[in-house]
Amino acid sequence: MAPHLSPAKHSGPQSFLEAPNNCNELWWRDPGLRTLNFWLAVLFLSPFMVGFDGSLIGGLLATPQWLKVPVLITELARPRQRGTVGSLFGSFFFLGAIVSAWTNFGTLHILSSWSWRIPTLMQILPAVIQASLIVFVPESPRWLVKMGRNAEAKNFFVTYHANGIEDGELALLEYTEVCQMIHGEASEQTAGWLDYIRTGPNRKRLFITLMVALFAQCSGNGIVSYYFVLVLQSAGINGGLQIFNWLMVILASLFVDKVGRRKLFLGSSVAMLVTLIAVAICNERFLATGNISAGYCMIPFPFLFNGAYDFTYSPLPTLYTAEIHPFDLRAKGVSISFASAFGFGLFNQYVNQIALEAITWKYYLVFIAIVACQLPIIYFIFPKTKGLTVVEVRYLFEGGSTDSVLQDLRSKDRKQSMESLHVAENA
Repeated sequence: MAPHLSPAKHSGPQSFLEAPNNCNELWWRDPGLRTLNFWLAVLFLSPFMVGFDGSLIGGLLATPQWLKVPVLITELARPRQRGTVGSLFGSFFFLGAIVSAWTNFGTLHILSSWSWRIPTLMQILPAVIQASLIVFVPESPRWLVKMGRNAEAKNFFVTYHANGIEDGELALLEYTEVCQMIHGEASEQTAGWLDYIRTGPNRKRLFITLMVALFAQCSGNGIVSYYFVLVLQSAGINGGLQIFNWLMVILASLFVDKVGRRKLFLGSSVAMLVTLIAVAICNERFLATGNISAGYCMIPFPFLFNGAYDFTYSPLPTLYTAEIHPFDLRAKGVSISFASAFGFGLFNQYVNQIALEAITWKYYLVFIAIVACQLPIIYFIFPKTKGLTVVEVRYLFEGGSTDSVLQDLRSKDRKQSMESLHVAENA
């Protein structure tokens, strides 16, 4: 049984992100966060391997990891790091593609069997590293509490979020809320797929999940990339494309917790809409008049579009989907997100080229309409999760706003919470 926590000591208004703690804001100067981030880096090898390989078999084998790893990262990361760490997950796909491209380029002129052996060995290496270290990665504290292993869950928060300080305020607050949430969910039926249509909050979660997947795949990125690759190849630029994508995702991860998810969605969508309109106009003028200047004007816009897309729709879909789901539905939500994204991706792969050849620039109008519809959907339906933990985000779907949730949490007396926790621990 986990030790009883004194209600008096922890009563009073507090929020996770304002709780005093002994962790350094710069993670590399903090021993607990350094260790935690090292184990998270082991999980990041999953998208790295997919980006490096890029084959059908490799993708199928990595799919189970892609479904589970974002969920685990979301539940392990410290609250102030969750946005940054979750956003960096997708960047390792591009890093794997970069290493793959330059490794194959470097071995291209080797006149022996090592021309293919070196890339193969490079592909095996991250898998061996991950397989060797994955057993040491901490288990999800929410799963531990659900399994009745409360002492291990508390020890995780103390070790990695409070540098071993048993009475660290942040660690105790996190542990308390997790126990309360899991204890409350234990009194309900096990969450199933039909729960998505049984309640209003879950129907909203499902709608947002599908919309995020749709926006990530059908915002014009398919047709813009079609020309983008041709422009780069004709200019002799090929090795730097994935580096550009990777740098944009890295840059975006630095702004996730500072700007907020919804603002990034809105900002990127506006930039994508403007660039799509510009590309459509230039394309129409070039086809109608043969004006070379109109063709030249198209060159910078794919770069601008790709930058805007990478800034939000590469790092955020998986993170945001995991954040808005409660513990019992989180893995299912990420699964729906990936399945939907793959389905919309098939549309891009088989329809875009045919439609472009048939109706040329008019096909851009379809995606301009989609991106234009994104803006009101994001603004009115997508909740702001900045400043909330994954436990607190759940209350947004019960009819509250971000500000009201924070206000309620800051004004709530912790005494009742801690007494409930004591009951949960002894149950």
